[in-house]
Amino acid sequence: MRSEEGEHTDQRVLRFLKNKVKRIILITHPLPEFRHPYSYCSVYEDGKKIRELKVISLNTPQTIQYLAHFLLLYYFLIRTRFSFDTCIAMDNLSFVSIYPLRFLGKIKRLVYYSLDFVPNRFPNSLLNQLYHFMDKLACRYSDINWFVVKQQITFRKKFSIKAKNSAPFCIVPTGHDIKNINIRSMDKINFYNIIYTGGFRKETGIQLIIATMPLLIKMFPKIKLTVTGTGSQTDQLKKTISELKIEK
Repeated sequence: MRSEEGEHTDQRVLRFLKNKVKRIILITHPLPEFRHPYSYCSVYEDGKKIRELKVISLNTPQTIQYLAHFLLLYYFLIRTRFSFDTCIAMDNLSFVSIYPLRFLGKIKRLVYYSLDFVPNRFPNSLLNQLYHFMDKLACRYSDINWFVVKQQITFRKKFSIKAKNSAPFCIVPTGHDIKNINIRSMDKINFYNIIYTGGFRKETGIQLIIATMPLLIKMFPKIKLTVTGTGSQTDQLKKTISELKIEK
């Protein structure tokens, strides 16, 4: 389960597993700040997609959307199955949502795969406390914790999440598929061409890249920035680009 759209870690995990296991159920929800219209449940058998369910996302406040994701999870499971050998929950809300099935023995192994750790995830202090509470529960009650980098473990210690009161920690980088990367020789690389692809959120720093472009253009007239993605800051970024008069 993953609460984000696009070709992200959930798709990489799927690609790695789908030819190695008999059956996979992939459930994905869009993050509230991403403008994706659907939640999906895709069923794979012997490496092939045999079924897909989708439900339209609600245009409601974040808290309502997260509650809807919880309910949709069980709707999808009712339409598919309730017993699993292994479940990989790729955020703490997914973990807390699915944990009752692990408690009831319907899931044999439950993995908490944490892709990031943000001390101040939400501007609302109550939501932020709830986020850290669920993260602590996930680290403690999973069968194993997967983290992308060691720093995620280090920062969690400040929130009283330590090895002695948690499931085993394991570093599992997101990695990349080198077969899909066309590596050019140095003489064919355009060093003035900058590409950003990812979420349009303040946390990613994309607004800082755009703000520095007028200075970079003066220093390097050939420079070019290509931006692809979506997110809550889309309209603001378009406005900034227009005000700076750097769009081509």
